[in-house]
Amino acid sequence: MKRCLSPLIVFLLVGAFSVSAETLSDAQNAYLSGYYEEALRTAQSLPESEDSLYFSGLVCIKTSEYLQARIYFNRLLAKFPQSKNRERALVKIGDTFFLEENYGEAGKVYASLERKFSASN
Repeated sequence: MKRCLSPLIVFLLVGAFSVSAETLSDAQNAYLSGYYEEALRTAQSLPESEDSLYFSGLVCIKTSEYLQARIYFNRLLAKFPQSKNRERALVKIGDTFFLEENYGEAGKVYASLERKFSASN
């Protein structure tokens, strides 16, 4: 006798996986709706990528968690040194210091970026 799964069991098994599969787009939609904790939680549940790390850093800036934002941006820079988000992450690191009113550190980051970009032109 051949065994087969009932359609209901298959639907429940497949449906459970598809319902819980979140994307960076879901995190971005939560962010745009003002649900910052949900946005960060969703981004953290995704495989670590240059986009998920950059986005997580942005969410932390929005929630005034500047140290945590720098951690995400620095992780991005370490894990993905050729990232398309590299320069933006460096600027955001400077921004976190500026927002903490640590103008000396912000100035160092911005000056470093200015040297880098003026040397490449």
